Amino acid sequence: MADEEDFAVKLDRLAKVVGDERQADVLIYSGDIEPPQDDKVLNLCLERKQRRSDLFLLICTMGGDPDAAYRIARYLKRQYSRVVVMVYGFCKSAGTLLVLGADELVLGERAELGPLDIQLRKEDELSEA
Repeated sequence: MADEEDFAVKLDRLAKVVGDERQADVLIYSGDIEPPQDDKVLNLCLERKQRRSDLFLLICTMGGDPDAAYRIARYLKRQYSRVVVMVYGFCKSAGTLLVLGADELVLGERAELGPLDIQLRKEDELSEA
């Protein structure tokens, strides 16, 4: 538990440095993009008492729900003048859709964007009756 708290403190400190340097709010997102996480992101932005005009989003995700990703991307573009996204690891599927809404995309050394692999059923699939 102490290691997790120490990590959180260091991450908060880093976010403050990046935010001050870029004059932007900083949001760090690591995990699947699924409801209700999309609402949590929207609420975090809404609840900021002193919002800056720009956002710096650091993201690492294996993807998730494309509707949730699209909703987050649209909301961030409406709330901020400029959205810069830094991918620091995997950013697959729905994550790739989310970052397409950015004004600027920064790829870390190990960044990986993934395919937009939304699954659509075809009439000729074997699973059709």
